[in-house]
Order: sequence, then C-alpha cells, then structure tokens
Amino acid sequence: MYFILHCHQCSCTVDLDLHSNKLSGTIPNAINLAENLALVDFSDNVFSGTIPEQMFDLGNLEFVYLQGNSLHGSIDSSSCFNKRIWSDCVAEVSCSCCTKCF
Repeated sequence: MYFILHCHQCSCTVDLDLHSNKLSGTIPNAINLAENLALVDFSDNVFSGTIPEQMFDLGNLEFVYLQGNSLHGSIDSSSCFNKRIWSDCVAEVSCSCCTKCF
C-alpha cells in the first residue's frame, strides 16, 4: 500500500494505490473529499457493494482500477470523460465506457 504525491508548481495530485491488500467492505462515499486524487487503484481486493458515483466527479482523477473485487452497479458514460477505468464489467458492473473489462 502506498500513496504518491506529485507536486507541480502550486498544485499537487495524489496516487492512491491499495491493490492486492485483501481490503474488504465498501468504498466510502467520502472518497470524493480527496479532491487531488489522480489515480485510484483498488484492484484485487475484497471490496463489495456499489461503486460510489461521487468518485468520478473528482476533477484530477485520470485512472481508476476496480477489477478483482465484488463490486456491482453501473458506471455512467458521462463519468468516463478523460478517465481510464478498468473494472469487472462483464457480469457485475455495467460500464459501456470502461477502458478495459475483465
């Protein structure tokens, strides 16, 4: 598990990489409070529940990796603008705009 902080002039972005840590539970809706997230990697954990729609409102978010969990629901096509999203979108997650489906 690691966090990376990228600072360019006066703005900073954060990469949140939590892949393969056997994390469980739901992804909290409060993730949208992390305004400077550029990358979120929750892949290959045991997360369940729905994917918080608010996460996709983050202006700096470019990369989202959700595959390898037990998440369900849908990712609206408007949420994918300028984002690369990987998810389990064959059975559990409806995502017509995902960059890669598993």
